[in-house]
Amino acid sequence: QVRLQVLESQPLLNAALAEDLAKRDFATIQEVLRQVHGERRLDYLVILDNQSKIIGSVGWDERQALPEIDTEVLPGSDDFYDQSMPLTVAGQVYGSLRYGSSLKFLRQTQQRLLREAGLIFFASFLLTIALLIWFSLPVMRRLVRLNQASKQIAAGNLEVRIEDSSADEIGQLARGFTLLASSLFERIRELRLSDERLALVLRGTSDG
Repeated sequence: QVRLQVLESQPLLNAALAEDLAKRDFATIQEVLRQVHGERRLDYLVILDNQSKIIGSVGWDERQALPEIDTEVLPGSDDFYDQSMPLTVAGQVYGSLRYGSSLKFLRQTQQRLLREAGLIFFASFLLTIALLIWFSLPVMRRLVRLNQASKQIAAGNLEVRIEDSSADEIGQLARGFTLLASSLFERIRELRLSDERLALVLRGTSDG
């Protein structure tokens, strides 16, 4: 949704800002920036003229230097994807718009899913031990496999699968673990794909 809004916003932003920048109408520029900041889910916006002088901004401390333009989203980078687009009227460039989109939410969501998975599997394992402590050695061997799998899942390995085709409670629990792990794996994969598509869309916005 954020990616689509950014892509759709490019011609609108240029139309809304470039003409006022050409007229040096700073009050209108600042008002438009405030509206965009609230509606388009961009964390900061900064207008620069052709001499790289800041004309207006929202969500950014003008005493700080602007960050470098990002070419891709890198692991361990800061929490923003920083981009730039030219502001033109009839083919003439009057300045540029610098903006940043937050990646913090995506990363926090991935971490939260992993933490929740760890808690769910740990609680399920403790309950299983309490109910099945009197079972025989073959049952205990199966529980050991569940324990090892739950530790791997809690550590972030959501590709682990538990093979147990028996129809008793342990077999049902093993299949439940596998189903939950598969579901969490797909959710995190979708978030990562979303992150990559965000980088592609915003890079296209910058190139445009």
